[in-house]
Amino acid sequence: MLLTDGADSRPGLPWNEKLQGRGGLIRNRHQGHIIGFGKPATPGYWLDDTTFPPFAFEGKSTQVDVVVVRAEKSKVESIQVQLSIDGNPTASANAVFAESALEARTTINFATPARGSHLISIKALPVAGENDTWDNQINHSLDVLPNTLGILHLLGSPTWDGRFLRRYLKSEPKFDLISFFILRDPWDSQQVNERELSLIPFPVERLFKEELPSFRVLVIQNFTMQQFLQPEFQSNLAKFVTNGGGLLFIGGPRALTEGDIIGSGMADILPFTIKSNRANNLSIGLPQIDGKVVGSTFNADIEYKVELAEPSSEKRALANVYDDFERLGNRLSSLKTMKGLHNTLDFKFNENEVTTLLNARTKDGKVSPLAVASYPGKGRAIWIFSDSLWRVGMESGQDRSRFDYQSIVDSSMTWLMRNDRRPSLIAQDLRIEDLADGEKIAWRLRLTGPSARYVGAKGSEWTISLCGKQISLDQVSATQQGSEEWILSGEQSQKARSGFICTVTVKGEHPAFGQVNASAMTMLSEKLTDSEMSPSPRKLNQLARLTDAKLTQIETAGNQEIGEWLQQWTADQGVSLPNRFRTLRDFYWMQNRNWIWLVLFLLPLEVIIRRWHLIGGRPT
Repeated sequence: MLLTDGADSRPGLPWNEKLQGRGGLIRNRHQGHIIGFGKPATPGYWLDDTTFPPFAFEGKSTQVDVVVVRAEKSKVESIQVQLSIDGNPTASANAVFAESALEARTTINFATPARGSHLISIKALPVAGENDTWDNQINHSLDVLPNTLGILHLLGSPTWDGRFLRRYLKSEPKFDLISFFILRDPWDSQQVNERELSLIPFPVERLFKEELPSFRVLVIQNFTMQQFLQPEFQSNLAKFVTNGGGLLFIGGPRALTEGDIIGSGMADILPFTIKSNRANNLSIGLPQIDGKVVGSTFNADIEYKVELAEPSSEKRALANVYDDFERLGNRLSSLKTMKGLHNTLDFKFNENEVTTLLNARTKDGKVSPLAVASYPGKGRAIWIFSDSLWRVGMESGQDRSRFDYQSIVDSSMTWLMRNDRRPSLIAQDLRIEDLADGEKIAWRLRLTGPSARYVGAKGSEWTISLCGKQISLDQVSATQQGSEEWILSGEQSQKARSGFICTVTVKGEHPAFGQVNASAMTMLSEKLTDSEMSPSPRKLNQLARLTDAKLTQIETAGNQEIGEWLQQWTADQGVSLPNRFRTLRDFYWMQNRNWIWLVLFLLPLEVIIRRWHLIGGRPT
């Protein structure tokens, strides 16, 4: 049982989460009881249950739901609620109390600021005569993500596979797609002026020298590198991926020629090489002979069935996109025989750099990789060695065939982008408290998201920047709350006074996700004296919700409710007050005392002493 008025010298700080569930139900009864006393100063208003989004997208409208509570029931009245971004008032709304209502709800819509971390403040403007205003404001850190995600799609020639993929990418509003179809080969000569042709030249120099960093994922489909990308551009592509970009490479008759693999500028990101028996037969000459690309590793006549691969748990952790493929495993295995596959048995894969997602089993029983994931540098790549993926979406007799196709592509794009629609890493609930007369702070942060699985994992590197000071993870107390949630806390020397704003940035690096970072902001709450702080029903309600305990306001409920709670927890527990007079017939009570054994041990000595005159012949 806790008797309190809810007042605190740091009322802006939340209750310690170690109290979570401490007063919860046992046998349908609250094991904890909070008894609140004291009336708040009137007129009194405070914010409660304000709901913030965990993140927002740049340029989009964002919504905050606000609940304003008043201390006493009264007539209809309106309270203005103001929203500020980084200290600048941005939007406002009125919370209207119905007659005799204690709560008023309103919604504030505002334009999301530029990408990055921002401090959002919600404040109920004080009314005349209101002195207790510490609970009129709530601060929250909002992480703003890019609104659209740039994708560059290069298709070597129009195909069914390319049409299906482009249709999916165009249908997703979150993707900003730029797509180029190669309809003219470099050796085509039309014997006319370039300005008289309706087909524009492929702007390869601009794309691979200037625009490449603005994209998040590069899709290269049935595309011959040697024909269209100079070694310099291929090197820029490799740097794009190793610096954190995503690559979806889809095969076809024009893709992965021997010239693209051997001596390629993309060698730094290729997770395989071609075996020596093929390398010695590398053809040098015209791009095509009899309509076939020279040195092609693609065989359009290979027939195969799709099988789910079985990577080790370590490989699955590095490419968790496999989890999504696994959910479709039975449906993919039931697909009809497909046709057209790269001779991946002629490839030598670097086992330390790939996770096999799908296999292809040919009629002769041979199994070769069909789809693999790799993780070059800070980036990610998925390699699909066929141009028949579109058949998944056209499987007859399958009600979910289109859904299956979109699931494969969507999972691949999500993994390549590190799941930006749900950030890979979210820093939230940052709290700071000043210690040692403002010369030191204690801090606490919640870290969530898929990348949080690797906090402290072998091969990962984590650094934290707190209030402008760099600290490493080994200087931090880290407590795991779940598979994707950690609580980080610690102390550091830092001068801080009321209103001090602190920003924390967490950066992590691991082969499973490349490099991620997340930021959060908070403001040090105001410190009040006892005379400045009145009883706080808001703090009591927060404590009751956290502990799941029963809350009773003694002014309104009196002693009856408290007596009922005591009766519940004492009447049937076998507990009774001791009687003033207690009669106990226990003749062996001495055996419950340890010293009795010493007395019994000395009894023979006492007998000898008393009879010594008989033994020795003279009196003692």
